[in-house]
Amino acid sequence: MGTRAIIEIYDEHGVLLLIIYSQYDGHLSSLGKDLADFLRSGVLTRGIGAGEARTQFNGAEDVATRCVCYLKRNTGAAGSPAYEHAAGGVYIMGKREGQSTEELAAESFAEYMYTVTFKNDTIMLRAAAPFCKIDDTSKREWVPVYSGPVSGYDGTKAEEAQEALDESREEETVALKAANESGGEDSPPPGLSP
Repeated sequence: MGTRAIIEIYDEHGVLLLIIYSQYDGHLSSLGKDLADFLRSGVLTRGIGAGEARTQFNGAEDVATRCVCYLKRNTGAAGSPAYEHAAGGVYIMGKREGQSTEELAAESFAEYMYTVTFKNDTIMLRAAAPFCKIDDTSKREWVPVYSGPVSGYDGTKAEEAQEALDESREEETVALKAANESGGEDSPPPGLSP
């Protein structure tokens, strides 16, 4: 079993270009960091310019294509060298008509969801972790633990934000359990929402 993740990539107009499913190492400080490092390694261009020393991403479509290539080349078992012809690990996915990416992520048991967008020629990254409501753990809400320019992404800080989110949920669960055990109502104490 791995730590599954979904990566969705949109173009400059908000049109979904691609959904990538990653079977392994989807953590914020693993896949999240690798994705951010890859996206930071290049410069977003409109056309290919001569003399540019950095990798050039010729628009959103090129970013999407290169992400797949990069992730496929860098897929392998933990501790093994990356190999170019790795079977599995990273897949392109589609959605059923009317299905949201969040529903797809839940059905594929994804533990993280990354969204790549573009704003004013800047590559943006949103990293989200699932948060279950206390009263209905079957429904997951994807809560951003980072959202901003890819240049500012820090996997460690994103994990700290996720830990804080997890702690707040644990506190809410304990308070709700205590209220229920004391014969209180089925709702949490004031200030805590289900």
